Amino acid sequence: MNSLQHFLLTPFSASVGCGLLLLTFSALRYLKLLREVRRHPVSLHRCGTTQFITLVGFIAMFMVLYLLMLTNSGPHIPQDISAISGAILFLGAVFVFITAQVTSTGLHTALSANASLQHQAVHDYLTGLPNRRLIMELLGEAMQTSPAGYALVFVDIMNFKRVNISFAHYVGDQILEQVGQRLQASMKPGDVAARLGGDDFAILLRTGSPREAVQRTQAVKAALKEPYFSGDIQFSLDCGFGLYMGTAQDTRPEHVIAKANTAMMRAKQRGRNRIAVFSRSMQDKAQLTIHFENQFRRSLRNGDFFLVFQPQYALTPQPELIGFETLVRWNHPERGIVSPAEFVPMAETTGLILHLDRYVLREACRIWGEMRASLPACRALHFSVNLSASHMDRPTFIRKLEKTLAAFEMPHESIILELTESALMSNPETAARKMQYLRSIGLHVALDDFGTGYSSLAYLTHFPCYCLKIDKSFVDNITTDENSVRVVRAIIHLAHGLGMVALAEGVETPEQLAQLQDMGCDQVQGYLLGKPMPQAALRDVIARNC
Repeated sequence: MNSLQHFLLTPFSASVGCGLLLLTFSALRYLKLLREVRRHPVSLHRCGTTQFITLVGFIAMFMVLYLLMLTNSGPHIPQDISAISGAILFLGAVFVFITAQVTSTGLHTALSANASLQHQAVHDYLTGLPNRRLIMELLGEAMQTSPAGYALVFVDIMNFKRVNISFAHYVGDQILEQVGQRLQASMKPGDVAARLGGDDFAILLRTGSPREAVQRTQAVKAALKEPYFSGDIQFSLDCGFGLYMGTAQDTRPEHVIAKANTAMMRAKQRGRNRIAVFSRSMQDKAQLTIHFENQFRRSLRNGDFFLVFQPQYALTPQPELIGFETLVRWNHPERGIVSPAEFVPMAETTGLILHLDRYVLREACRIWGEMRASLPACRALHFSVNLSASHMDRPTFIRKLEKTLAAFEMPHESIILELTESALMSNPETAARKMQYLRSIGLHVALDDFGTGYSSLAYLTHFPCYCLKIDKSFVDNITTDENSVRVVRAIIHLAHGLGMVALAEGVETPEQLAQLQDMGCDQVQGYLLGKPMPQAALRDVIARNC
């Protein structure tokens, strides 16, 4: 064995060789990991690159030391010195190897956490479905790759908030999870179901055939109609489905979602579990609604609404003034006076009726408070205010009502609240409780347009109403149509039997007034006795009649 072979077999050379192997393995492994990091966010990539450069610096430093030792050393170096030098360099290589392992583990953890965060950023935490952000990205891709080869379904669960109100939110969450599972199970390859938020969902269909899109939407509808369970509780949900077929003219995903939502709103107007396909007329109507809403809000701020008052009379037996019905009018800045028959239904649809009713109530209380202070005869009269059905679902309705009356020091017996049948029958139990409370604090409630809705006589016995108002459509024909006479007479008898007052609206001829007197009607209002009048005319009417 010659001197070189002997040197190569020394502990020094063994340490150097093992160290080089560790350094090479560390560098290769970390380089592979760095390539994986490049597919992730720039911040993570920069962090990994910095760590890699530091590690490579260590590796290069130790390799240089190895080379120096190898070039400046030889068999003549004492064995104990070479062993110590080799051990030191080997320990350095082990340090670099351990550093590479720890760094690699840390980066792997960071990569896993980043992947989890990326998933959470584009998926709904409750259902696991893609969220609005991801579905918009997928919509954008579909618009680029197949402009007319996709469809979007907007799904809304109707009255879902009642589940959360009647039970607990965790029950509602369980139902939403089941909805997500059913949507996912209904998808075909390439389709994507997403939760947009709340109880709204969207489905991206990879088809350009309207017929196929409708069929697949019907399949989704059938899946969602099956009963839902939470423990021992069983639920049935109703939904609205809006379908939009993609076109080459689509440029923005949010516009596609808005159009599908417009179709869904139309479906809900038609009834429960209906499917509506978007059309240009829907968009025109939606734009008109938005324009109306903007004008309506602006007019509320600018004071373009004003009140008029129609007198109400008791038949005792001659007409005797007992109060006024408060009516609202809109002096549109461009169109002039707009009929309530036009703006009230749209205000109901957009939810602005709540703001309008609050305005009417405050204005009526203000005006009537001023009248009571300056005209003592006014204190024996009342005023009535119409309220939308939407108020009955508002938990703050009564509190705000009492606050308004207190602000104007308005006696409760001076005001009558007029509610339609739909206001009571949409949620009769809640309506009955609120009406009981209103009566307990001295407020009267009149049931407006009686007979035109879907009255339930069983529930009517639980409603503490003060008055039944007979709709004008029945009064119009009481002098020519025997059936109208029977209906009006039956309503009057029903009101008296329940201890209520019967008031007929729309009295326009002396013959109608005479016939209502013969039937025993208690109160009347209409053009024959007085048209709706502005505030300035109230004093003269009250002075002549009181």
